[in-house]
Amino acid sequence: MRSFPSIQLRGVWILMVLVASYDKILRQQAVDLLQASGHEVVSTDRSSDLIRKLIAEPYDLVVIDADLAGMDGVEVLPVLRRVRPTVPIVLITGEVTVAIDRKIAREGVFYHFRKPLYDEDFVKVAAAAMVQASDS
Repeated sequence: MRSFPSIQLRGVWILMVLVASYDKILRQQAVDLLQASGHEVVSTDRSSDLIRKLIAEPYDLVVIDADLAGMDGVEVLPVLRRVRPTVPIVLITGEVTVAIDRKIAREGVFYHFRKPLYDEDFVKVAAAAMVQASDS
């Protein structure tokens, strides 16, 4: 039995995805790509809203940009893991440091993109994360 909020419609899984980025263009790009794949998407630009939404509703996938209002996307990872320990997280950052890499590994991020975000790659990774979520 699935523990995620997705539904199956005509043999296709419609998933609930939460996208968080302060970058309006990046946020809209991710939302558009996921909606074009048939998924339900909720978005925000603030870490506090991200946490609140994740507490209120279970999501199949969370996509986080390191650039958020409030705590950045890397800082918020441990909070997200406490709230929803099994949800796949895709992180998008503009820079990579050893400290960021360690934190990402420690928090079990499914995939880490470095900006810019390429549409085809993003869609493939999001699909793979959702497959993993459905197998959990």
